[in-house]
Amino acid sequence: MSPRVHPSAMAMGSRRWRQTVGRGALRAFTLLPDGEAVYREWRRLIVAHAVSGVQVYDARLVAVMKVHDVTHLLTLNDRDVARYAEITVVHPSQVVV
Repeated sequence: MSPRVHPSAMAMGSRRWRQTVGRGALRAFTLLPDGEAVYREWRRLIVAHAVSGVQVYDARLVAVMKVHDVTHLLTLNDRDVARYAEITVVHPSQVVV
């Protein structure tokens, strides 16, 4: 199975994304669709966790993950999603190549 990613995860740092994985590498990912189910889950997370400010973007990513049954998130910023117990955060230093 190829890695799955929501388009907004790429759009937020598009230049950094291209520098990190390259244009051709995008074919290795399955893009996850957005929709009403993601919006409903996002709103639920915002209310349940009292999310505000820029952390709403992390809640949106978690909503996409939950709707599409993605359980692990590779990130340098593990503190931002620590409040979501259902998501397993993986720091790049934990990845064995």
